[in-house]
Amino acid sequence: MASSRRTAALFLSLLAATSGVVGADGLVESGSLAGRVTGSAAPLASAAVYAYQLADFKLWKGVTDEQGRFRFESLPAGLYKIIAAKSGFLPAIVHLTRGSANHHQYVDLELREGPVEGSSTANFWSVREQIPPDVLRDLGLIEGGSPRPADGEPEVQLAARLLALTGVSQGFNGDTPSQLTGGRLDVEGEIRNIRLGIEGDFSQLQSLTGQSLGLSGRTQAMTVNLEGMGSGRVELSSVSNRLRMDGSLPEIGLESHRVSWSQPLGEGVSQFAAQYTQESNFYSTGLWAPHAAPLASRSWRLEGSFLTDLTERSSFETGFRYLERESQYGRDREALLSPDEQIELYGRGGLQVSPGLLVEYGLYSTLRDGTVWLSPRGGLVLKLGRQWQAGSVVTSRFRADGDELLRQYFTPVYFADSTPCEQGEELCYQLYLRRNGSGDGSLSIGATHRRYAETLRLYFDDDFYNFFESLYLVEGDELPELKLEFQHRLSPGVLTRFESSVAAGGGGVLTAADRSRYENQVRYMVTSLDTHFERTSTGVFLAFHQLAQELSPMHRRNLRHADMELERVQLLLTQDLDFLQRVASDLALQLNMEISRGSLPAGRQYEDPDEIRRRITGGLSVRF
Repeated sequence: MASSRRTAALFLSLLAATSGVVGADGLVESGSLAGRVTGSAAPLASAAVYAYQLADFKLWKGVTDEQGRFRFESLPAGLYKIIAAKSGFLPAIVHLTRGSANHHQYVDLELREGPVEGSSTANFWSVREQIPPDVLRDLGLIEGGSPRPADGEPEVQLAARLLALTGVSQGFNGDTPSQLTGGRLDVEGEIRNIRLGIEGDFSQLQSLTGQSLGLSGRTQAMTVNLEGMGSGRVELSSVSNRLRMDGSLPEIGLESHRVSWSQPLGEGVSQFAAQYTQESNFYSTGLWAPHAAPLASRSWRLEGSFLTDLTERSSFETGFRYLERESQYGRDREALLSPDEQIELYGRGGLQVSPGLLVEYGLYSTLRDGTVWLSPRGGLVLKLGRQWQAGSVVTSRFRADGDELLRQYFTPVYFADSTPCEQGEELCYQLYLRRNGSGDGSLSIGATHRRYAETLRLYFDDDFYNFFESLYLVEGDELPELKLEFQHRLSPGVLTRFESSVAAGGGGVLTAADRSRYENQVRYMVTSLDTHFERTSTGVFLAFHQLAQELSPMHRRNLRHADMELERVQLLLTQDLDFLQRVASDLALQLNMEISRGSLPAGRQYEDPDEIRRRITGGLSVRF
């Protein structure tokens, strides 16, 4: 019977679909923004293409190939202006929103012939007013910008943005406020044929009471990436986080260092990454600490892949991942168990069977503690007319060889970065319907059902000070989820995007630190509304998070359930000051307001879970 179920799952997986999108060339675009630039219906080569993130003022630049094609890999989530420009043509601008760095999008830009510099025509100036100052400088159209230097002359073009933040944040008790200060520095540019990017973040949270009560900590992050024109890319990143709730609980720490490299190789692209992570008290702190959760751990992770187009209508990727982890379960820091090792090999590909049908297939194999796991995966994508498409995904995971695992594994997953059917599921189904309109309008409706084979801690905020905004998902949990994404232009100058995810389920068993067994039930709703008023350069972001978890004792039903429920509302306002005066065109204001309530799995009970906690921060950014 079990064998027939596995055979059926394998058969379904080969007929299921992924969330990939078919590009203009018929191939699957993997987490990229791709497109084509044309002029008078003909492809334009060597045209400059810019991706400008409106909220963070970040800029990416590319150049079209001989067929007028361009591609940006893994652009972060956000609202963008996509701008194409070439001498002798009026620039073209398209607005679009990316839900995450894993979204696949395609856009066409058409340039009209016309003067670019020194023109007094209304068309040129109306277009020019919509182009951000960073792009105008790169094109040499405003003071401070300059045309490209002649061959042989040194070429250095750098742009920077500095953001300073300050504010007040209440901890888990209203009488213990803390002061939040921080800053961010972004540097981007080109040094001859090298693209350079530097991102640095720092923040500190300090109790205003001068006591050990309340929330305190610091976060530091730095990322440096170098990319050669048409060649390889290297990225270095380092993160260090520390958080202390009060004097009675140990400090929570997370430190991670990563280096990644990608390089064209033959007809494909190869990638390699290495990462070191050290953590302490990530899982042991709190009333709900799972049994066998480590007090501290350190891990090494290596991964590599190679992606290539087999034919004009098929692509294939193969790769490996290696993870080694040492965990500390006693107070003696030298008492580390034997390393846990995990090796994963995979292969996956896509094949366009017909203009309206794309098939994806894949197989993942995992070796861990002498046990072999196999995970077949497959999918279908159906094109329903010019703009609509539907798809489904099925992936199944089963043990092919070895004994039952004796140790639990704990995996941190961020909600914004999680990919359905790739996060420790034993069985996963996904269906979706999507309308791929222009940058001004799109719609996506999806349903996912997952059964988990591992214990995950799902985080709903990447702000380390909101560390406890999380839920446990344990082995055996069944979690159905509905997701809606909607983007629409309300008027010529107002673009809005709505996203909402709702899930409720459970049924798995969590063994707590005191060996008590609890049946797990979870639910969450994550909703956001992002609106941009283009004529006044105003951004309004509103988000609502509601999380709930209930642990019911398995054998002593007369005990009170261990409940947690949290709600948080966030309002983020950004305002460019270029409408005030010309000198302020590089200044912007940012105001963030958050209120939350509810109990947290933070290590102690709170007298009033309905107490409102507040955080208010403001900042000023400057670009130069």
